[in-house]
Amino acid sequence: MSFKLPPNISFRKERHNGYWVYNFQHTELGRIGRIVLSPTPNGQTKVDCELVGSPSDPMYRERAAIFGPLGKRIADAMHQATSNGQPIQKKYSHPVSPPTSGKHIARKLMLCERCDKPLGFIILAPDAAELGELEDYTRLMYSEMNRAKVPAWIVGALDESAGVDELGEARCIVRKVYPQREAIFYASPEEFNDMTEELRKECC
Repeated sequence: MSFKLPPNISFRKERHNGYWVYNFQHTELGRIGRIVLSPTPNGQTKVDCELVGSPSDPMYRERAAIFGPLGKRIADAMHQATSNGQPIQKKYSHPVSPPTSGKHIARKLMLCERCDKPLGFIILAPDAAELGELEDYTRLMYSEMNRAKVPAWIVGALDESAGVDELGEARCIVRKVYPQREAIFYASPEEFNDMTEELRKECC
C-alpha cells in the first residue's frame, strides 16, 4: 500500500480483542482516532474509522476534521492494495467514539476551606512531557471537567530545561485546559500552589 501520512501524524499498530487496531496520534492534538480491521462472515475485511473523545469537547471537531478525511483515504488505499486478493468492505461505520475513560488518572478537586465550594480541578500527568501528551489527558478527562465547571489544569512531567524555583525545586510542564485550552507554561509545585491560592482568596 503506497500511502504517506502527514509529517505531524504517526500511528501505532496493536492487537485488540482479536482485531488489528491502528491508533493515530497528532503532535499537538494527541490521539485523534483509530482504524479497526475485522473479518466479516463473507470473508471480507471490514474497516471501522473511529474518532476519540467526547463530542462536547471543542477539540472533537478539530480531530474529526483531520481524521475523517484521513481515515477514508487510508481505507481507499487499503482497498486498492488488496483488490487482487482478499477484498475490503468499503462500507464502514461513521466515526464514533470508542470507550475511553480517565478513571485511573490522578486528579484533585480544590475546595474552598470556608464554604466548601469547588474552585479548581488539577489533573496529574507525570508521563506527559509534550503538548500532544497533555492533550491526551485533556481528552480523557474532558467530560469530568465539564461536569465540575471550574478552572482545570494538567500538571505534566518534570522538565529539567525549565530550571528551578527560588527553593531549588524543578519545574513541571503545565497547561490550563478548562474552560479553554491555553498556552503551556512551567512551574514548580510551590509556584503552582501560589498561583491557585488566588482562587481561594477570590472565593469568600
